[in-house]
Amino acid sequence: MRHRRSAACPSLHVHPEPGAHRNHAYGMSEDERASDGFDGPTTASTVGGMSARTSTQSNIYFDIDDSVAHAGYYTAAFTVSYYDHGTGSFAVQYDDGSDDPYEAAPSIPLTGTDAWKTATVNVPDASFGGGQHSAPHFRIRNGGGQVTVHSVAVRVGGAGMPDLSDFPPPVKITSPAGGAAVTGAFAVRGTAEPGARVTVRADDADLCAASASDDGTWTCTASAAPAAGQHALTASAEDATSTPARSDPVTVTVT
Repeated sequence: MRHRRSAACPSLHVHPEPGAHRNHAYGMSEDERASDGFDGPTTASTVGGMSARTSTQSNIYFDIDDSVAHAGYYTAAFTVSYYDHGTGSFAVQYDDGSDDPYEAAPSIPLTGTDAWKTATVNVPDASFGGGQHSAPHFRIRNGGGQVTVHSVAVRVGGAGMPDLSDFPPPVKITSPAGGAAVTGAFAVRGTAEPGARVTVRADDADLCAASASDDGTWTCTASAAPAAGQHALTASAEDATSTPARSDPVTVTVT
């Protein structure tokens, strides 16, 4: 699927298992490249039912794909799904193209509720030129402790954006195929952003729901067979940052 890039929104979902693929990203990745003095290692866990990564030296680093933004002058909105543990605050520190590539966005407070929260901070002057340690584009930092995140999304805009860039579709029905004949309480399968809650509808009626797994796949089974005849199936998904997405319709015939 091709999306116009007047505003791009790369996103990342972290994986809970050590040694596994750490994230599932659209145009962005976590950066843990080993180098002298690197201060961004993380540990993996499941916290409050959500896959998570926790900094062990105060920082978590990220790269944005060069096809989205690179060494330009951009506006950016950083949306972080984080675990609100302890007190103090953390901040997104980004490369703004200056001699000090750790410009801080407005801080996000920690209030000790021990619950998952989502916050968005906006900046007018991101460069994403790779000026931070080991060449990432931004980091999340809690200078007074650690920070635990589930997902990060960055909406990037500005005159320096390329016109087009390719990204995987955010939600898609892969089975049944369009034009298929189905019977009874049939299963629907597809892909979405990992961790997203997916709802499948047949025409205007809810059919089934599921959560996308860490590899982005999901399956749900109709609670009851729709009436005989043609139906348009659509899947809608909402991720941890409450960002909605909708699939293209798939027409099937119930026999």
